[in-house]
Amino acid sequence: QVESSLKNSVGLSSPASAYVMLMRLLLASSALPSLLALREVVTHAEEDCEKVSVDGYRQNCGRKCAGRSLSKRLQGSWAEKAELCAGACSANENCNCFTLSPEGDCRFGLTDGKGLRKEPGSTAYVRDNSADASKPSDACDRGQVAAVEGSCRSYRHCVASAWTQTECPLGMSFFAKRKACAWSGAVEGCEELARNDDVRNVGCGSKKRTFILARGQAVQGWLRHEVLNWQLEATRRADVRTRSEGLAATNILRTVAIEMGSIESGPQRWGIFSHAEDGGLDLQAVALVNQLNNTLDIMAIVNRRTLLKDEIAIGGAGRALLGGILETVQSEAPDMPLIVQGTPGDDVVEEMYRKHGMQEVGRSKETGKPLLEMKLDPQCVGFFKKSLCGELNLREKSAVAWRLLPHSEKLWNTCAHMMPADVYWDTLQKR
Repeated sequence: QVESSLKNSVGLSSPASAYVMLMRLLLASSALPSLLALREVVTHAEEDCEKVSVDGYRQNCGRKCAGRSLSKRLQGSWAEKAELCAGACSANENCNCFTLSPEGDCRFGLTDGKGLRKEPGSTAYVRDNSADASKPSDACDRGQVAAVEGSCRSYRHCVASAWTQTECPLGMSFFAKRKACAWSGAVEGCEELARNDDVRNVGCGSKKRTFILARGQAVQGWLRHEVLNWQLEATRRADVRTRSEGLAATNILRTVAIEMGSIESGPQRWGIFSHAEDGGLDLQAVALVNQLNNTLDIMAIVNRRTLLKDEIAIGGAGRALLGGILETVQSEAPDMPLIVQGTPGDDVVEEMYRKHGMQEVGRSKETGKPLLEMKLDPQCVGFFKKSLCGELNLREKSAVAWRLLPHSEKLWNTCAHMMPADVYWDTLQKR
């Protein structure tokens, strides 16, 4: 447009002549220093960013991935966010690029592609196929995954017919049978990398089904990795969003997936796993819990059966997780009453909480939802857990029968009186 205007107004015969005249005008203008300074500022904003390397990826300042992506808000240092986002990208075979925004958003690709676009302030990380990945010179087929000899955490992943190397999150090792990262304790030869004091067996149900309960700072990376896999699976499957309970579980899962950093005193994830036929572990339920001494704030809880409803989902996992949480915390302070709090994420969860005897003690400032609470005497925590799992013995069932008599608490108040009679009536009707 400038060339055309100059040609029309000055009578220049060619674009080249117009360009020369334009440069002369700019050189004679006092605006040129400002234009050059502006260009320098824009270039600096695009290219200057915190230099943080991620194994298997090339950093590109002032850029974002062009492909369709899934966004997650992360907390922590830039290096921590880059590692977490890289882990989410590596878990998806189609992801070749992820972006970190100045606000802490992680956007990792859901489609195969490495295209970049300008976005000042953001940083894109693109898979680097030139990295040496345990003799990767041989070609490979897309989607291939292979272990790296002599390493528990490292593995090779085929992208664009070339191998690239990446690592599993801390506490996890590459599980060749599943071609994915898994808890190190379930990977033969890598068990010494697992902290077994953060993992224990819990039983729940009349069939004495055994689950694996995971809690503590050492397993947070593992649980977050599993939650991100759930989110990816829920994103791919349209049937999850068409089911009302699936949609509700998806919304609650966003709370469980938040990044809490490395502060041991803050909220932590608890998870329940089942043993799989291949020797691995399948996540069945996960919760975000904030514990302060004997007070438990159960911020969110999601089970696989409600969310994904797939062939490996097991019923009763949510009850097993809640029972395991109560049992574990009570064992740490056996003489103190246990206070259980929760702010329901929706009306369905609120109805369930109230139905099981939780009383409103306030309102959440963030959501406006009721803050519900239940106080369990030390001698009743075990009864509550067994009631959740359907493991009551004859004496305890007699206490339930007594509870169902009107005004029976005035003569003899038992642990069965902690919950409303309707809970027991509903259980009897289902059987």
